[in-house]
Amino acid sequence: MGAGTINVFVQRWLARLPLPFGQKDRDAGYWWETSMRQIETSRTIVFDAPRHARGFFEALIVDNLDLGRPHNVESVIQSPYQPSR
Repeated sequence: MGAGTINVFVQRWLARLPLPFGQKDRDAGYWWETSMRQIETSRTIVFDAPRHARGFFEALIVDNLDLGRPHNVESVIQSPYQPSR
């Protein structure tokens, strides 16, 4: 995603939102400028089965063992699902 794509997105929203600037203000050179000093993104992962989540997190832990060795790693979201073994 480049600067042009982001600017088009922002301008589209500015056209839909009620803004304090009228046509006279815009003609005088007052308007919004897109500025991003910090951008945060996240990847939301949805698992269709608990076993897929367990596999993902086990691989994640193995891949990041060099970051430290916690004494206890556990899931913070407990599920009533009990896999059959």
